Amino acid sequence: MGQNMKKNRFAIVGSGVVGTILAAHLLRNREEVILADSLKSRLAQIKKEGLSILDPAPFSHGSFTVKAKKTCLSLREAARLGAETIFICTKASAIRSMLPELKEICGGPAGPKLVSFQNGLDTEELLAQAAGRGNVLRAVVNYAGKLTPDGAVEITFFNKPNYIGALEAGAVQRARAVCEVLTRAGLVTMYSPAIKRQVWEKVILNSMLSPVCAITGMTMKQAMEYPPTRELITELAREAIEVAGRSGVTLPDKFLDFCISYLTKAGHHKPSMLVDVGTTGRTEIEFLNGKICEYAAENKVPVPFLRAISALVRGVERRY
Repeated sequence: MGQNMKKNRFAIVGSGVVGTILAAHLLRNREEVILADSLKSRLAQIKKEGLSILDPAPFSHGSFTVKAKKTCLSLREAARLGAETIFICTKASAIRSMLPELKEICGGPAGPKLVSFQNGLDTEELLAQAAGRGNVLRAVVNYAGKLTPDGAVEITFFNKPNYIGALEAGAVQRARAVCEVLTRAGLVTMYSPAIKRQVWEKVILNSMLSPVCAITGMTMKQAMEYPPTRELITELAREAIEVAGRSGVTLPDKFLDFCISYLTKAGHHKPSMLVDVGTTGRTEIEFLNGKICEYAAENKVPVPFLRAISALVRGVERRY
């Protein structure tokens, strides 16, 4: 294990699906974990019931429940409790509201290091405004799940492995050490020297299907099986792939074919953007299609489909 990871004192910010799965696996592996969330009712539920993971085959590790001994309501308190590495597992849309507090606790070389455990483009760059690029890692999370009515999280898929990369060469050792810890905990994670490309790959996949489902209310399978929405999804992918290439990102050969094939296998699941529309009304469209549109403008790439779908989702958000 890397020298910087000896104490293994982690904070998980956000007790939604991604954060709960991460925290539960680390706790099961007897790592020291501080769980932070501003939602008092969720923390109260966790204190009473513990963190429960439903892990059906073929996800391999079985169901389990662990106790979360340390919880808190703020990043400031997590730092006071000694967090050394903070996984940001909130929605990307929450980052800006956290920046003032992050700047306060991450100042100086002894401050906690950050890991963006989120969807979207450039989340790590926002975090770097608070902690500096050398103190921020970026992950591509390849698992997902859903909250059950009693507060447990059911893992719906894990396309192993997850990936973590560094923004600067000096943080590579730390990135590798974090990967080792997560892999030992049962969340197989690999260090990636090409994390920017992998972020783009996942963002393109998310920007194809998620906003279409958010607007129509369709499940992933329904959207891919209905010819008009499937055609729209394909056009969104074409535009996003063109923007990536013009932005200096080299994607795998026949990436469009891979995307369509991958999403065709999706079941009757609701992507998180559709769930968000029905709950908080706040989505991650800004960091998905919206961010691709920003890169398109910088590189003078016409993206009418991406702009239209972004505007429609933002219109849905405004209802709230």
